[in-house]
Amino acid sequence: LIVSQISKLGGAAMLRLLLASLFSCIAADDSFVLPPRNGSEGLEIALIFIQGAKSPVLGYKPMLQAIQAASSNRLWVGVPQHLLDIAEIDFAGKVEEMLQRMSKAGMKADRFVLMGHSLGAVCCQLYLANVPKRKFDALVLTGSAILRHYRNSSLLPTTLTLDGDLDGLLRLSRQAEAYFHQVEQPGGPEDPKALQNPVVILQGLSHWSFSSGDLPGNVRQNDLRAEHSQPEGHQMIGEAVSDYLAFLFGQSTGARQRVVTAVQKTGVMLKPLLEALKMEGYRYLQPPCNSDYPTNPTCQYPKYPDKSLLPPAGPPKPLPPADCTCGSPWVEQMAAPMMKGDLDVKLIVKDAFHDVSDVRPFHLPHIFDPKPGSACSGPKECLINSTTVTMPIYDLKDQLDTGLWPITASEMRTK
Repeated sequence: LIVSQISKLGGAAMLRLLLASLFSCIAADDSFVLPPRNGSEGLEIALIFIQGAKSPVLGYKPMLQAIQAASSNRLWVGVPQHLLDIAEIDFAGKVEEMLQRMSKAGMKADRFVLMGHSLGAVCCQLYLANVPKRKFDALVLTGSAILRHYRNSSLLPTTLTLDGDLDGLLRLSRQAEAYFHQVEQPGGPEDPKALQNPVVILQGLSHWSFSSGDLPGNVRQNDLRAEHSQPEGHQMIGEAVSDYLAFLFGQSTGARQRVVTAVQKTGVMLKPLLEALKMEGYRYLQPPCNSDYPTNPTCQYPKYPDKSLLPPAGPPKPLPPADCTCGSPWVEQMAAPMMKGDLDVKLIVKDAFHDVSDVRPFHLPHIFDPKPGSACSGPKECLINSTTVTMPIYDLKDQLDTGLWPITASEMRTK
């Protein structure tokens, strides 16, 4: 009925209706400020929280109150509502407007923290990377991760990545990737560099555990069911964030140990996933080597047939690092022995990553021992020394780096 009535409207009436709808969206501003709890002491901290896409700001209030309840500091919280509940619209203006509102309410903050959920967390990174005039001392990402583009950037402040293991919009495998770069590579959970950007996964929490109320359509379609009630989840989140801030601002040695313990537990949870990613030779742990232009001295991959249809393609720019991944350990350690079957022979297999359609130069597998045309004298003395070529196939949508789509190879095309 409504559709039929609208279709009868003239152009001017339709425009008035659309303008009225847009005005109602602008007028409905649920932005809010939470002053510090009565009797709270310590540092005065301003926390600006950025909503997820189509996620009502009021739904985050219980979680933010839980952070205040767990905090030993005077924690101010400001939550701006963005037009159409999409954070990228006038991001900087909304942040400044909220900070001014908090100052008028009596805030005299010593430290500033930016925190976001889902798309809001992504937009926090885009905002900080554009060098805003407002300096933030810390960033807290929830239902999100440091984007690959900013992984080695100095533009982001120290960052806590906080998520649930049942997040259906940010796959746990994407957080395993984050843990590898932010914790494992720097030296482990107790390393000072790793504690600058810790990754903490809370067991039993989902994407929507960070909010409350009715689920937006995308969350309803993709999220998993949390194992903890929302009040329980909010308490877990509150303790994790307050511990991180207390440790970061040097107020509690106990908070440091609690952060270390949380990161260690996360490492135990993610260990099987990380082992699988390494076995694949996953491209976003260490980049793949190029055997035509070797940079990793441990690869020792011989060229074959060392011929090219046209002049060979030049070296990649930049060249892969010295710790690049030679090839797929799964192909070398699992696939090749499966092809061997029950034969009592010894295998030496080296794999390399290439597009199997390459012709500049060609990349083909080859058996170097025993020599072509010859055979082993006997099974016990038989050594098969060969190479393989593998082309992993990845989901193109993962280039968006949202964590929603599969990040690992859907197939391994191996010769």
